[in-house]
Order: sequence, then structure tokens, then C-alpha cells
Amino acid sequence: MVYYPYAEGSDLMPQEKLRYDAFISYRHCELDSFVSENIHKKLESYKLPKSVIKKITNGKTKIERVFRDEAELPLSDNLSDPITEALANSEFLIVICTPDLPKSQWCKKEVETFVQMHGRDHVLLVLANGEPEESFPEILTYEDVKVKDETGKEVTVRMEKEPLAADCRGENNKQRLKAMDNVILKLCAAMFGLNYDDLKQRHRERQIRRRLIAMGAALAIVSVFAVTCLGFIIKISRQNKIIQDKYAGSMASASQDLLSQGLQSDALYSVRNVLPDKEKSGYNPDAYYALTAALAPYEIENKYFPTGSFRVPQDYASICISEDGSYALANSYNFSALIDTEKDTEIYRVESPCSFLSILNDTGIVYIDDEYDVCYLDPSDEEETVLTEEGCDLFYVPGEKVTLAFTLEGIYGYRDLSEEFFIDLGGLGVETTDYSVENMYVTEDGKYVAFAINSFNGTCTGIIDIPGGKIKKYFTSQTADEPVVACNDNTLYICYQKEDRYTGSLMTEVDAIDLKSGNAYTADIPGFGFFDMLLVDQGLMIISDRISYILDDEYLDTVATMTGYMEAVCAFPYEDGCVIVDRSGEMFTDNVYSSTDISFALYGHDSTPLLTNATYVDGDLYIGYRDSGRIVIYSPGQDNIEGSDDMGDAEPFEDQADDDIDTDDLEGIDDISVESTAVSDDGKYTAVGSNDGVLHIFETGSGKKVKEIYNSGIYLMHSRFPYLKKAGVYVIENRVFDEDFNLISRLPNGRIVGIGKDQKSLVYTTSYSEDIYYEVPILSYDEMIEKADKLLGDHVPEISILEKYNITK
Repeated sequence: MVYYPYAEGSDLMPQEKLRYDAFISYRHCELDSFVSENIHKKLESYKLPKSVIKKITNGKTKIERVFRDEAELPLSDNLSDPITEALANSEFLIVICTPDLPKSQWCKKEVETFVQMHGRDHVLLVLANGEPEESFPEILTYEDVKVKDETGKEVTVRMEKEPLAADCRGENNKQRLKAMDNVILKLCAAMFGLNYDDLKQRHRERQIRRRLIAMGAALAIVSVFAVTCLGFIIKISRQNKIIQDKYAGSMASASQDLLSQGLQSDALYSVRNVLPDKEKSGYNPDAYYALTAALAPYEIENKYFPTGSFRVPQDYASICISEDGSYALANSYNFSALIDTEKDTEIYRVESPCSFLSILNDTGIVYIDDEYDVCYLDPSDEEETVLTEEGCDLFYVPGEKVTLAFTLEGIYGYRDLSEEFFIDLGGLGVETTDYSVENMYVTEDGKYVAFAINSFNGTCTGIIDIPGGKIKKYFTSQTADEPVVACNDNTLYICYQKEDRYTGSLMTEVDAIDLKSGNAYTADIPGFGFFDMLLVDQGLMIISDRISYILDDEYLDTVATMTGYMEAVCAFPYEDGCVIVDRSGEMFTDNVYSSTDISFALYGHDSTPLLTNATYVDGDLYIGYRDSGRIVIYSPGQDNIEGSDDMGDAEPFEDQADDDIDTDDLEGIDDISVESTAVSDDGKYTAVGSNDGVLHIFETGSGKKVKEIYNSGIYLMHSRFPYLKKAGVYVIENRVFDEDFNLISRLPNGRIVGIGKDQKSLVYTTSYSEDIYYEVPILSYDEMIEKADKLLGDHVPEISILEKYNITK
């Protein structure tokens, strides 16, 4: 979009041409946009000191309107009519100069057009980065002067000229803003026809007056405080405490948002600054809860936690992660961006209309260019090599480090840049002039790849022996639709839609074909749209958006069914089962051996469906959120909390007898629909759970209610709850509370079975590993702060993060 030189909805008609005091020309990048935007605001808000108005000779006493376009110009040979008109109707041209400015053809056209219309004298330069000789527009660095040569003839000579510029360079935006005050004074002096020293002097006088007024106001306030009663001072103090608490609460929200983006250190920093070093100083519980959430000191296995993130282009369509996780390839429909995930920087970009087919192999990028050549690019030296022609699709086999290139001729296998093998698709009955690769599956060792291809001749499915470089077995069909495949070294599995020959209705069929004997088992399953198959320990897993089946991998009997998720975006083997991640961030798995349904969530997501894609690589999940511009990396568990076969020296956690819990004297107990009760280990408190989800805390001795905890999600499974004196916390189920029953942390979902001998740790079993015990040390406030400070070190978030969330240093 290009902004026209009249305001939408104003009384001015398009033909009423607006006059501009200045036109700002700049490149549309982060630095130049920042400088131009601030100069724009400061110029239009600048008030000329009254004492210098009498010195003005050009009649201008105010800067009323400055033109600054806010979008990229259209890609054409000429400036758009609105831009040309704005240049014609502008008195001055302000050029934001950086070393990249001379490369901008559009900025060059704006400067040349303005000079032709108004001359050089009305061009003002602002140096935002680099040195003058590399940043100024070329047209302003020389001047054509008429002189007489030796014969007396008048000739035109080009003379070098160094134009004057206002300097707002700095190492960061804070320093640039500080330098911008002088820039504005220099620009205004030129535009008003004044001396810079006049405005500089008046600026100093104005600052001095403001400081004197501020000092006078401060002295007045001090005087008021001196005669104000002590109660008023206390009231102010309380108000300050409320303000501090509100700010701490806002930092807690900021921390949660930053953590959901994988920015753990930034999340910690935002709340650490609003928490005291020692617990006795008092703290905001929400901020402390956010700090413990970012630290994740109690996480054990089977819990995914955001450990990092990296930026991706907003319009990416898919993501490809390298084997070691150090690089990512973000593919859109016209480019592929190679990203260093550790440094969080884009290091190379491939422009191609087929870039959504680009992949990463073990050394670089393989992609199909606009000529449909299959190309390899080494990012280290940006050298491009054409591997073959007429590419259709690409696939990488990590185990064998072989890249498969599907072309109109057949399938090429490349190891490094050398052709390893070629498979003629025509010999398999595939119409190679027009076909599509529907599905691929690689075995865990990378030795075999199952494929499904659709062409005019029907569907071809088979297995490629990667080390042998040949087709191990293939099958063709005229009736299969939307095929999905999986395999091992003995069996090919095919899931597809077909018409029932009696009723004509669609049905989903699964075939298991023994590669040696040719024998096949067939099963029909309800539902359609199955887009993935995985071989897991229980058998064959077949996945659709809303339902999944686990079939016995030999006879195709249904072993289990998984439902409850909405729009699956990723599935991967996990322990002895499979995990499905849906669009809302929920994770679902099923363990048929223990008949236990397990559902656990990605940390940091909300209830709104936000996930656009998810990729599982070597134990880590790479999650893309809608409109976030980042990929968040989730990793499971922590190494410092390991499981054990026994409880060690811990004391078994035995419940009290329910008859021993007396609730008759508890305040207002008759108004509570009691569902469950528990007493703290120190005997001071009784917790009562009601069927409306509220947890009530009472003093056991007096019966006085001290706390109501709403929407706690706590069901009191035990008739007692631990008090860990050394940590100063109460633990009710998997929630950790301070001594005022403020929620300050969460423990892994599971069951408390013991308390450590030191009375500072708890022993857990989880719902998905009841025979494994985890001893989790519970940290005190001071220990948690010390842990946070050690992890943070000297870390300070980027200026953009500080400004966006209003985080104080």
C-alpha cells in the first residue's frame, strides 16, 4: 500500500493537493524505519521558541505536515503518481542515510526527482549509520560548475562536494534517540531559515527552565510532605505497593508469554527484577509463580518444556530441521530460508517458485529451481550444483544419509553429490509425464523407504532398498485412493480409500503384504482421511485428524483406538507407544500394556487453537504458532531428576484415617458441599474440597477459614498433605503453596508416595510410570532465586523485548 497525499475521511478531496513541509526518503528496514518514524513525530510536534520567531525571514513558524510513506513502493520503472505529487508539493527532502541507501533504486529516484524539481539546497541529510562517503546519495556528492578553460571557453566541470548532514548514529536505538534532539534542531534551523546556534541556545534555556520548574515542584512536594501527617505518608506508601504489585503482575503475564515463545532467559529476567533477593522482604506470588514456571525445577520425564526458539518468516508453509537440530529450513511458496537455530539468524535464502519442495540433507540444501532442476547448495560457500533435471519431489533418508530426487525419468539416489543409484519409474507402470508422490515412510535404521505414487495409470506403492539402490517390491492398483504407506524389512503396509463394489460407498482398507511369501492380510476400518502411519511397539498406528487406530502389525486386528484430540498436526513414536499433538497443543498417547490413557499438555499454550505445525526430531518437538513468527523448541524432562526402582531412604506417605478428620467446628462448613478433606502434616490446617471446584483452607484449631482457592483443579486424593518446614511450603496433591497458601509452583502430575528423610523432598510415581520413583527436592524461595540468578548470569533481553513488554533493567 502507498499512502496517498490526503487523509482518508478528511474534508479534502483528492484533487485538493496538500503541501508538505518535508518529504522523508528512507529504506524500509528496521533501522531506517525507526529513525524516520521518530524524526517524523518530533518534527510535527516541534514548537518554535517565541524568542526566535522575530528572526524568521521566510514566514514559516510551524512544521505542519511531513510526508513519510509506510510501505514498500510498487515494483515498476517509475515512481507512483502519489509519490511524485508528494515530492512536487514538498518544500524540503530529508534523506535517511546508511551504507545500504545507495543500493536502493527507489530512494535514488526520489532524490533525483526532488533535485530536478527543487534543487540541491532543499535536500537535508540525516546520517543514521556508516560513514558519509559510503552512505550519501551520489547525486549530492558532486556539483556541476561552469568555468572557463585555458582558451577562455566556458565549460562544465564536475566538482566533488561533501554535503552537511545531521548525525544520529549510535550503537543502539537508545543512543540514536538521544542524538536525535540535535538532529531535529539542525533540520528545523534549515527549514525555518535560522542559525543552528540560535535554536541550540534556546533549547538549553528551555531545558534549564524545565529543570527549575521540576525542582520547584519537587521542593513544593517536599514542603507539603513535611507538613502532612504521618497517615498520609502511609497511604502513599500503600498506593506505591499497589502499583508495584500491579507491575509485578504484568511482568508475570509477560514472563508467561515469553516462555511460550521459548525465550526462557527473557521470561526469567522479566520477573526476577520485581522479586526481592530474600523471602522475608515479601514478594508478589504471581511473579514468583512465573519465575518457578520458567525455571521448571521439578520437571521429570514425559513433560515437554520450552527450551529455545528461533525466528522464521511469517509466511512460511513448512519447516525442515537438520539431524542435529542446528539448522532449520523454512519453506514458503516462493523462497526457502536457511536459519541457524542456535544464533537465531537467517543465514541464506533461496528464491524459487518450487521452494516448498526444498529439504535439508546432512550437509546443505536440496531444492527444485524455477527451471525444475534439482539443485544442491552448500551454505558455507554458497556454491550451487545441479544434480539432475525435471525434478518433481525430494526426500531425505537420515539413517543412510541419502537424498532421493523424484524426476520425470525416475528416482535418483544421491550420497553427498554423487549419484548412488537410479530407479526407472516407467518400468513400475508409473505414467512419468504426470505423477505425484503421495506418501513416504522411512524405517528407523534408514535401510528401507516405502513410497506411494499416484499417476494416470493408478497407484504404485513399493519399498526402496536404500543400500542396494533398487526396488525391493512394488504393487500397482487402479482402485486405491489417498494411499498412506509404512514398512519394515519384511512387510509393506498400505492404507487407502476404495469403493465398495456392492454398495459403491467409500471405505478405508488396510493391507499388510508379506514381502517374501506375497501373503496379505486385509482389514477395514471406519473413517476417512488417514494421513500418516507409524510402526510402534504395539503395532501399526494409523492416524487421521480426529481418530487413530492401533492394529496388530501381523493380523491387523484392532488393538486400541485413540480419540479426543482435534486436528492432529504431528505424531511420533514415544517409549512403547505413540504421541499425537493436536492444533490446540494437547498431547495424547495410549499404552495398551497398562491400559492407561495418558493425556498431557505442552507447557505454555492456551486454550485457543494456535498450532500451525509440529515436527519431531531426535527427541525434540519444533512447534509453530500462528502469527508468532517463531518456532518454539520443546524438550522432554531434565537430567537432574532421575527415576529409581525403589524409594530409597524416604518415609512412606501413609494417609490418616478419614474418621480422624473432624470438620464439625470449621467455619461455615454447613454451607459447603464437602467432597473430600485433608489435614496438613503439621496439623495446623485442614483442606476441604467442594463439588463446585473450590478448595477451602481452615485453621484446624480455631476453625477459621483462611483461604478460598478457586478453579484449583485439585481433587484431594489423600487425607493429608505434606508441610516441608525447610522449604517453607505446603504441598496439596501436585500444587506447591507458600505458608499463606499462595500458589507458587507445580509438581509433575502423579502421586506422592513418600517424604525424604531430610524433610525437604518428596517421592513421586507418575500415572504413566507407577513402578518408577522420583525424588524431587523442594526448593525454598531463597534457593529458587539463587538458581534463577545463576541461570541468568549477565543476560539482558534485546531492546525490542524490553520495549514491547515494558521491562525495566
